[in-house]
Amino acid sequence: MPFLPLRRHWMVLAAAVLSCYLVVLLSNAYRSQSQLRDAAEARLLAESHQTAVLMGDFLEDLRRFAADLTEIHEIETFLTNRALGMSMRYGLNANLAALEASFQAKLAQKRLLGAPVYARILYFDQDGTLLADTRPGAPLDPHLAAGAPSERLLIDEEHGRILASAPVMYRGNPSGKVVTLSRLDLLSRYLTSSAQELGFRQLLVTASGRPLNQPGKALPDASGLLSLTEIPPETLVSLDGLPALSDTVLSEAFDLALRVPVAQGVLSVVTLLPGSVLYGHITSRAFLYFASMVPVILVAVVLVIARMRRRARRLEADVIESNRNRAELQGRNDALTAEIARRKALETRLRESEERYRTYIEHAPEGVFVADSAGRLVDVNPSACDMVGYASAELLGMSVTDLAPPDARHEHLRTLEQVLDKGRYELEIDLRRKDGSQIVGSLRAITLPGQLVMGFCVDITERKRAEEQIHSLAYFDPLTGLPNRRLLLDRLSQLMAAGSRRQEYGALLMLDLDHFKDLNDTQGHDVGDRLLAEVARRLTARVRADDTVARIGGDEYVIVAGELGTVQAEAALQAEQIAEKIHRVLDRPYALVEGRSLHHSAASVGVALFCGQELSVDQILKQADVALYQAKNAGRNTVRFFNPDMQAAIEARATLEAALRCAIECDELQLYYQPQVDRYGRLVGAEALLRWLPPDGEPVSPVRFIPLAEETGLIIPIGYWVLEQACAQLRLWQEDPRMRGLTLSVNVSARQFHQPDLVSQVRETVAISGIDATRLKLELTESVVLDRVEQVIARMRNLKMLGLGFSLDDFGTGYSSLSYLKRLPLDQVKIDQAFVRDIVRDHNDAAIVRAVLAMSQSLGLNVVAEGVETVEQRDFLLQHGCELFQGYLFGKPVPIDALSLPQVPLTTDGGSWAIASCQ
Repeated sequence: MPFLPLRRHWMVLAAAVLSCYLVVLLSNAYRSQSQLRDAAEARLLAESHQTAVLMGDFLEDLRRFAADLTEIHEIETFLTNRALGMSMRYGLNANLAALEASFQAKLAQKRLLGAPVYARILYFDQDGTLLADTRPGAPLDPHLAAGAPSERLLIDEEHGRILASAPVMYRGNPSGKVVTLSRLDLLSRYLTSSAQELGFRQLLVTASGRPLNQPGKALPDASGLLSLTEIPPETLVSLDGLPALSDTVLSEAFDLALRVPVAQGVLSVVTLLPGSVLYGHITSRAFLYFASMVPVILVAVVLVIARMRRRARRLEADVIESNRNRAELQGRNDALTAEIARRKALETRLRESEERYRTYIEHAPEGVFVADSAGRLVDVNPSACDMVGYASAELLGMSVTDLAPPDARHEHLRTLEQVLDKGRYELEIDLRRKDGSQIVGSLRAITLPGQLVMGFCVDITERKRAEEQIHSLAYFDPLTGLPNRRLLLDRLSQLMAAGSRRQEYGALLMLDLDHFKDLNDTQGHDVGDRLLAEVARRLTARVRADDTVARIGGDEYVIVAGELGTVQAEAALQAEQIAEKIHRVLDRPYALVEGRSLHHSAASVGVALFCGQELSVDQILKQADVALYQAKNAGRNTVRFFNPDMQAAIEARATLEAALRCAIECDELQLYYQPQVDRYGRLVGAEALLRWLPPDGEPVSPVRFIPLAEETGLIIPIGYWVLEQACAQLRLWQEDPRMRGLTLSVNVSARQFHQPDLVSQVRETVAISGIDATRLKLELTESVVLDRVEQVIARMRNLKMLGLGFSLDDFGTGYSSLSYLKRLPLDQVKIDQAFVRDIVRDHNDAAIVRAVLAMSQSLGLNVVAEGVETVEQRDFLLQHGCELFQGYLFGKPVPIDALSLPQVPLTTDGGSWAIASCQ
């Protein structure tokens, strides 16, 4: 009756439960009051801390804004022109004026709660000379009288200002500082505006005790504010406990104070409030103590009643126990009779079991050996005889050591001892057959009564051979015998774990054979395999015994070197020595084919250091791969250590490449057209310019994605798409009498121009569109025409037979050769905007432009001046014989819908020009 005790003591249990309930209730009430006090204090601290964080973020924004100003384009332009030797009179003053205008624009952008953030922005050079100022002529702050301050952020309490400065770096050298000035009282706008209505005050106090209050808000007694900085930071304290504040007006209005430092403790947010506002009404603890005595009295009364009831029940229990003993004696007699019958049945089953055991042993597929404690065989089954090749009579006269190979006799005796000691043992054991051959057996041995040992053995020789072969294929390269990627990763993980315990550095060297594909293509893969095997042999011979050399695929090898010391510099030096040793051994010539000349090969090596398990295995391999990529870009046959900037650049490049592929598929590319006009301002043609316009972001500059498209080969499909779009546009122009005479120029990349099917692709596109090919002009850069000149000339002539024209773009910016220029079938030369930009002010640019115009006229080539933005530039070019122009003066690149014919032609009248609008 499991519930009988509960039923007997129900009063005690009820009283105990009620008492526990009251205790818990009172305890919760007491704890709740304490938690309410803690929560109120924590909420006050969190709100004050949040205000301090906002102020700290505002100061950090000042520092970052000053740092951002150092990177604006106008500063870089000024420093570049000054480095080129430009004087203040001929350009630097204009740069500084543009810089001040940019600073003024930045001032107007930054506002805080309707008020301007910055009062002034200045730019000092490295010597402390003021170069640019948004308030020229205004007196300088005393901290700026001797130049820009050395601190990044300076709080000027005396004048109520915040000074933020940032160094300007140009080509790795300091080139001055940018300084911003802001009003210090801006920080007070972060204070809680409704604090006074809620019964408390929030103040912003400087390190010297100076208060910064919101505009229009009265300050409390200033005599007490000077002592607020003595309050412990981030701790709620009583004003009565602070001697400096206990006798002030503040202690009469407020009970508690909290100070939270802002920005390295220069400023503090101080909150003053009475205790009633924070804690409110809290129940008296005396009432809780009195109520806690009620459960004790209740339990005492119930215990007295329960003791009287127990005495009455004890007599009743004695009578019941006597009756139970008689029943138990009868049950034991019945159990003895049943046990005798059970043992007789067990003896019968045991005899039957022994007979079945003998049958199982004789017919078991496993070899069964039974030996005594001395190792002599006393019984075997037929499978055991077949396994070792002996007859049963021969085995019964032998010892377990007689079946062991000569070098394994002691191991067999130790195995016998371990079985006798442990009672059960499993292992793989070598056995010698009667014919002398050896086999491997899987032995499971147990002890039997009488100091006997029984072993069950299975021949696993073939399985072991298969496992060894599988292991070799799974962990080793079949060509070189080196560990493959799987075994490399395992050993690298072990080395990283060991290095983590000892805090030692290791190095992973990834090397790639330079120009290995050329050897495979010219002499065959069998010769390439010989080179790979020889490289593996040399690497294995030159590294330390504990180092790992692995081949991870193709012509890539990896060397893992550990125990390079606990100092990173020393580890890097040792890794470099290993890499140089590898270079020397691989630079030696290779005798790959008998009777042929020796083959010379080199390798690029990327090195990544690691210490313990700070990085994952994949991250280390990725770093070494990035370093190898950098070594190849450095000209091959060199060593490079991992550079994090290189990895970031590669990841950014991969992201941009993926986005560009998506842009091609999603039709995000678009052609813009920039007009080309003659000397009278008449529209004679346009240049098709590629633009990338993502639907959910800013346009991507061609300077970013065109080089990437060249490198990845995406420029080829893009180029053909541009050619198709240009031909389609020319077709539309031919149907319009006003636009029928216009020409359209299309840029062709070097990679696209050297495609074998370029001529056929252009011929097909022109034929499908049905355009007049003489109106299509292909613009080539000097890098195109100077590479494989003879092939380029032949291809240009084939295209000119179709009617196409050619223009040499950006002439003069590369390594132009006049002899090549004479041979090339060109129709037009374009003067790069780099020479046109300063043509009026720079005598060198003017001389170059005059020379290009004179040379082009002598060769019978038309000249187009790019980047014409002012009337003065156009007048100079026209004066020296330039007839065609392109630039912002005549129109920016625009979509085809925005391109239109000039409504008013350009006219000349006494040297002055009227410029027609061209959108």
